[in-house]
Amino acid sequence: MPLRTETYDLDDEEERIEDELGELAEVLESIENDNPAALGLLERQERLQTQLQGIRWARDEAFEADYAPAWDEDVAEITLAGLTGGEFGAMQDDLESDGAGSGAARVYQVERGTEDAPYIDDSMGEDQRISTVANLPVHYLIWAEARIGELTGMGEDQRISTVANLPVHYLIWAEARIGELTGMGGNAEINYGDLLEESQAETST
Repeated sequence: MPLRTETYDLDDEEERIEDELGELAEVLESIENDNPAALGLLERQERLQTQLQGIRWARDEAFEADYAPAWDEDVAEITLAGLTGGEFGAMQDDLESDGAGSGAARVYQVERGTEDAPYIDDSMGEDQRISTVANLPVHYLIWAEARIGELTGMGEDQRISTVANLPVHYLIWAEARIGELTGMGGNAEINYGDLLEESQAETST
């Protein structure tokens, strides 16, 4: 049984990503390149732009794409699921036994985390599912991987490497702010402008 499932309306996803990209663009225009927050925000912007391509492809192009014959239905929604500890462990074991790298890990995760989408059906075996997912465009896989990661409770590997390179004083400030947001509950939304203003005030004192 999946850890947690969610159905994503592709129009709503497009709007959500566009809104966040708009906020990011405003913040990035107002900061210097050497601001500690700039690198993380730029990488977030790049990931969101890729994800936006992915959901637009799924909504507007996938059904007509000759290179994705498994996508045999024009849909407005995709249902994805988080992985349980056992499912995630089994995925890691499979990757290790196959000698696969990070690109294959994305394919395996999307295969296991897809609950309801045109490219998967109950008649498929695991190898066929993996092969089918491997033929989907990378921007769709990046979007699906990010959503499955959220449902699983995982962060993105890229975020870890980026944060590790930020200055210690910025990390201390960010840790405190994240603690405050955590205390507000899971529905708190990121306000990039407010976070930037607080960061600038904190680092200037």
